[in-house]
Order: sequence, then C-alpha cells, then structure tokens
Amino acid sequence: MIYFYFTVSSPLKYDYFKNLGSLHGNLPKNLMWELEHCYSAKQLLEVQLQTQGIFRIALGILGYGIDFTIYKKDHDCWR
Repeated sequence: MIYFYFTVSSPLKYDYFKNLGSLHGNLPKNLMWELEHCYSAKQLLEVQLQTQGIFRIALGILGYGIDFTIYKKDHDCWR
C-alpha cells in the first residue's frame, strides 16, 4: 500500500470549483479507468499517489488538476 498526498492551498476564502471534463472506460479483468480534469481556485499545488484498492495519480498546479484512476467495477470507495 502506498498513499502520498501533498497540497499547497491559497489562503484566500474564494473557493471556486469547476469540473472541466472526464473520460472513462473498461479494462480487462473487471477493471475501469477514469480521467478527470478540473479547476479549483484554492489549489496552488497538489500531488497524490494511491495504490490501495485502487490506483490513483493526481497532479495539479495553479488551480488546474488532472486525476487518473484505475479501479475494480465492484469497488466501493465510501467504505
């Protein structure tokens, strides 16, 4: 298991968020993939790597972020 998360946020109270789009699809062996692109005004820098249950890598700079995830179809991330 690897979980790494580093973020630097703006001290301003303005917190605008917008989803700029996403793509998703199927992989072999009951796996799914998803690629999301978003904008968050408070985010200055974000780096995330996760490998428990799912594989996720997220990178963001100056508000713009990209998040790539591979997970099982039956994965419940709210547990």
